[in-house]
Amino acid sequence: MDGEHPNQLGTADRLRLNEPKVAMQVIDGEAILIHFERGFYFSARALGCELLRGLALGLSTGEMADALTARGVDREQALALVFAYRERVVAEELLVTDSAASAPSAAWDPLVGATDFGDPELVKYTDLEDLLKLDPIHDVDEAGWPPAAEGTSAKP
Repeated sequence: MDGEHPNQLGTADRLRLNEPKVAMQVIDGEAILIHFERGFYFSARALGCELLRGLALGLSTGEMADALTARGVDREQALALVFAYRERVVAEELLVTDSAASAPSAAWDPLVGATDFGDPELVKYTDLEDLLKLDPIHDVDEAGWPPAAEGTSAKP
């Protein structure tokens, strides 16, 4: 995507959530994402949340810009806004390109949770990095988890 102008992007620029590395949940107009491999979590509210939802649904940059334009945002501003946000979530490895995706069946309306069309937020938190990288349930051997205390058997 480097060097491409937002106007040159078509429906082939669809994205999807980077599962299973990333989990996303939207609660009360806020998107919470956890990147398990990198140990970061993210928060996005208002327009940032809605852009994440649209991108994760597989909407293209152009389709999202069209929806924003229909709500009164200047077309060039809408393209630049969606494209910049798209590049950020891809750089953070939250969403990945899905060239096999077709147009999503779910509807997306940028005004569902967003009333301000300023800079969409994506706040990155690193304070739980070490904790999120721990995965004791999947880091098991034949003895199982949790490991049995020394001198005892792990099997009943």
